Amino acid sequence: MSQKPESLRGRSTSQPTTHDCNWVESSLSCLVSGQSLAIFRMVFGMIMLLEAVCLFLPSQSTAGQVMMDVYYTGENLGMAFPYPGFSWLPWLPSWGFVVLICLMGIASLSMALGYRYRIAAFLVFMSWGYLYAVESTRTYWMSYYYLELLISFLMVWLPAHQCWSLDASQKKTQDSNLVPFWAIAILRFQLVVMYFYAGCAKVNTDWLLDAQPVTYFLSFPHVSERLQTFFPWISDVSLKTQLTSTWLAYGLSWSGALFDLIAGPLLLMRRTRYLGLALMAVFHGINHTLLFDDLLWFPLLGLSSALIFLEPTWPSRFFQWCKKPHFKRPHTRWVIGGAFFFPSSVACLAGRRRRIS
Repeated sequence: MSQKPESLRGRSTSQPTTHDCNWVESSLSCLVSGQSLAIFRMVFGMIMLLEAVCLFLPSQSTAGQVMMDVYYTGENLGMAFPYPGFSWLPWLPSWGFVVLICLMGIASLSMALGYRYRIAAFLVFMSWGYLYAVESTRTYWMSYYYLELLISFLMVWLPAHQCWSLDASQKKTQDSNLVPFWAIAILRFQLVVMYFYAGCAKVNTDWLLDAQPVTYFLSFPHVSERLQTFFPWISDVSLKTQLTSTWLAYGLSWSGALFDLIAGPLLLMRRTRYLGLALMAVFHGINHTLLFDDLLWFPLLGLSSALIFLEPTWPSRFFQWCKKPHFKRPHTRWVIGGAFFFPSSVACLAGRRRRIS
């Protein structure tokens, strides 16, 4: 029987070795394609631009009034409620808020294009952070505003302009489109923490035992109107009966909590990654088209940010596939297993494993 090397004798196998630490460090510092990070930069920059524009437009969350007038610049503006620890921030005059929001919009567009990326990302974070900190009434129940704030902070430090940007077009080095893997890993980590914490927040008596607030939102008139639009063959009486039934509210509540808890692991594992994306599309689709009127850009943020879990070269592979569409023969074992455990998602589990290029 072979013995352990002398250097490892008496050492607990549960403790990380120097070799393990070096492997983690080398994995995070290895260079990969910056294509997926570039797509993330473009989409996130456009989302923040839309957030700036929407502040000048009427919103469902403000009963059809302009959001900026309600929370920042209105004549009958009440008291502002800053987050704890940020009461020292000055309250800008009305024209100051207009200038700040316009500056955020311009910086968001510049970040999406990758022009003066570092400066643009810093301006987006500072302007959005100020709007978030000085008025908690607008953002308290909108958790995705906080996610946008966290991502905008990370974008300041990420080399998201290395590929497909105006800044990168000025570089002529051969490896200018490569980024260290930690830049992608930190975004994945942030999203996994966000979904898992959202699931933990739903593990309470209100959500699981009383099906609240889903029952409350299902009672809104716009829910039945939207369902009637999608399913016109359902009678009004049958539709109201289904919406007021407890099984639908409990089904949505439990499935929403379960999705948040398992979304991170599904997206991290290569075999179940497409299943996670499919469930995420269903999750955001139900929230946006059925339950809520004031989610605005959260579904777009959720779906686009999840693409960072795909292989770093997925954009070029997708473009190549569009030129010559083809489907590989599915793996029989995973087809049978997917048909048994996930009848509606067999195609997401049936693809053959591919290496990261």
